[in-house]
Amino acid sequence: MKDTIIDFMNKKDNGLIISDMPTGFGKTYNCVQAIYEYIYIYSGTKKQFYITTLKKNLPIEDLKDVYKQNNNKNFNKDVLVIKSNYDYIYDNFLEVNIPIKFQDDVYYEIERKLKFLKNSEIKFENTLLDMKLEAEKIIRNDLEPKFRSNILKIIKKDLGKKKEDLINGLKNNADYKWIVQIYPTVFTDDYKVYLLTIDKFLLKNTVLIKPSYYFIGDEITDNSIIFIDEFDTGKETVERSLIDRALSSKNDYIKLFLKIYNTFQNHIFTKELIELGNDIKNDKYTFNSLIKESQRIFKEFKLQYNYKTVESSIDTRQSFLFNDNSYHTMLRNNNNYIRAAFDEENQKVNIYFEKRKEYYENRHQDDIIIYSLVRNISSFLNKFRFMILTLSKNYSNYINDFRKENEDKFSIESAMSTIYREFSFSKEEIGILMDELCTDFVVRDNINTEIPDMTFYNNGF
Repeated sequence: MKDTIIDFMNKKDNGLIISDMPTGFGKTYNCVQAIYEYIYIYSGTKKQFYITTLKKNLPIEDLKDVYKQNNNKNFNKDVLVIKSNYDYIYDNFLEVNIPIKFQDDVYYEIERKLKFLKNSEIKFENTLLDMKLEAEKIIRNDLEPKFRSNILKIIKKDLGKKKEDLINGLKNNADYKWIVQIYPTVFTDDYKVYLLTIDKFLLKNTVLIKPSYYFIGDEITDNSIIFIDEFDTGKETVERSLIDRALSSKNDYIKLFLKIYNTFQNHIFTKELIELGNDIKNDKYTFNSLIKESQRIFKEFKLQYNYKTVESSIDTRQSFLFNDNSYHTMLRNNNNYIRAAFDEENQKVNIYFEKRKEYYENRHQDDIIIYSLVRNISSFLNKFRFMILTLSKNYSNYINDFRKENEDKFSIESAMSTIYREFSFSKEEIGILMDELCTDFVVRDNINTEIPDMTFYNNGF
């Protein structure tokens, strides 16, 4: 089995190999042997990811044993076990010496709560169990993000704001090496092997010195080798993760589209932004092109009117929007066909969920196709995102051309903020626009001229 895996790793640039051996056959053992030999016998350079459904199933000790058997002391240099930031704080915070200038109120609150959580004399049950869960929640959702933000603020002040200066300072300055001891993901790109759960693989990797990103969309996984343990169970985990993320989002994509459309129609943009927005190389992503596309979508799908679902055919408690902007709902009584029709009398668009017979009896040539609306808005938002990112880079360069060498550089992030203000986007709307696909482009230096359609239906999971 090991030889088959290694042969596949060395000879294939892409593809899928499935090992359906029964439990106890040695799949994990053969995988970690293959991971090690690929690096040290075959001099492989592709990054390797081993993902599984549960943390307890990560082959950390198995892989350590392979390194020990080969008298190789590079395990900690080669292998990164990727955890949540809460887990890193829980495991490492009390084990390192943190300089006084980082010891603010947040630091002391984390220290106090961790000492409570790690007190072996406390039996966590009943009320104490509730206190334990509350302490974990506060660290995870409030204290840890604040602590990390404070670290970033101080090191930017001490080392400078450039990514290169921050990396060099964290690597070479002894005063900051404790940061890497707590957050090893600071240098995620430097490792060769990554062990993590499927959930973590699908969630954002939050690091200090570059924007958060999804592994599945970042260049770190480009041309990489990915081992998926318990493949069948893993599919369920992926599906659950997608649904959880969709259910946690209450975003109205039509409302967001209408905001962009209305801004294009009514707002007077600065001359520089218009010129730079129309100077984008690919015509599909220019200001003028997107203005025309937004006008077409608005007119074709009658978005000047309210869309109302006829609720008798659906369970309104169980309808949701997938993170790829596609509409899903739990239907009643086999009403599996969706139809939308303009109600001229009441000046609105009604959405019907009907049985097959009713659908074909009631449909008209001028009905609005909801799935087409979803696809069009999804495609438009992807193009708009790309335009924002490219325009931000161009606008940053434009401003910096007029600045002197001793002046602070106008960053891409500052350029984005300027453009956001032109559209009056809220924080939540910015989150929608800059999530997933866009983090990929922010991280990468070479912005492509084409963006892929990453929707669930085209890519599956």
